[in-house]
Amino acid sequence: MGKFDIDRPIAELFSVEPYALRIRNVCNSHDIATIRELCLHSNWDLLHFRHLGERSIAHMEEMLGNFGLRLGMTEEDLDAYMKPRMTKTSLPSCVSRNRRRSSGTSAGMK
Repeated sequence: MGKFDIDRPIAELFSVEPYALRIRNVCNSHDIATIRELCLHSNWDLLHFRHLGERSIAHMEEMLGNFGLRLGMTEEDLDAYMKPRMTKTSLPSCVSRNRRRSSGTSAGMK
């Protein structure tokens, strides 16, 4: 799957049962409002939250994993996750235009 905006509310990721309501309620009671805030907690931290067990945490890890996220991430990890990646196929348009111009001129000079 693609990336997920980690500054969005938890309810947008955990909206389908079986554990969604429990996860949303527990996160709400611990002032965890966004996916970013949730990812900053380790599964060990979450095990100490009342009304949250291993199955709910496993469900969280599975849902986060679908988007390349995990529990226990650092701020740096999350910032890197949100940065767009440059690939060979996604060059900025000015670079690809310059390449076309330079290849066109050199072909005409020969």
